[in-house]
Amino acid sequence: MRCNQFNGVTRSQPVKRMSEYARQLRMPGGGRVSVDAGLTYIQGNSAPCVSVCVEIVDANGNYHQGSSFGPVHNKALSSWPDILALQEFHMWTVDEGPVHYIENAVYWWELAVGCSEWKHVASDSAAKRFKNQCAWGTAPGDDEDDPLLWTADMVMFEDSLVQALCEDQIIEEQWFILRERLRERLKSRLPALRSRLVKALTDLDIDPEWNPAA
Repeated sequence: MRCNQFNGVTRSQPVKRMSEYARQLRMPGGGRVSVDAGLTYIQGNSAPCVSVCVEIVDANGNYHQGSSFGPVHNKALSSWPDILALQEFHMWTVDEGPVHYIENAVYWWELAVGCSEWKHVASDSAAKRFKNQCAWGTAPGDDEDDPLLWTADMVMFEDSLVQALCEDQIIEEQWFILRERLRERLKSRLPALRSRLVKALTDLDIDPEWNPAA
């Protein structure tokens, strides 16, 4: 297993980074495409997170706008299929899943079903962000229990007086119950998500237990 650690600066914070897996491809006519994958630890955090990033430099030494240091997409990884399995875990921690896993998932779920304090109309784009953020559909039981469909069981009211006492014709208590149900459901998925992430790391000979903060 190859392990290179070095110090850098990100947003003025000292960084300790373990670059476990790196690939570089020279392009015809000059330039290069580099992929760096592994666990990245930022001093002050409780744990490192998965980082899969691409850097594209043209023949003149210019960085390709929008490609450097960002999440890698399938097209950029076509030359490195062995990194594809790790790509979906970009910005995940081994123990807690995606960064701000529960908070972000609840936020996008609220926007998706129309119960957010910021927006009261269901959003298809938010539904996609919800599923992408928490990798919904990748853990056992996800297909049989879609939180985006839970609102179908909620009580709706047509009486104008009841409407006046309810937000968007749905009792706020019901929204609270669904939010708590979602939080518990998200927690229950973490072991399965962690198992998939650990496998993706170990398949690349990356130690999933590496943590300078421990």
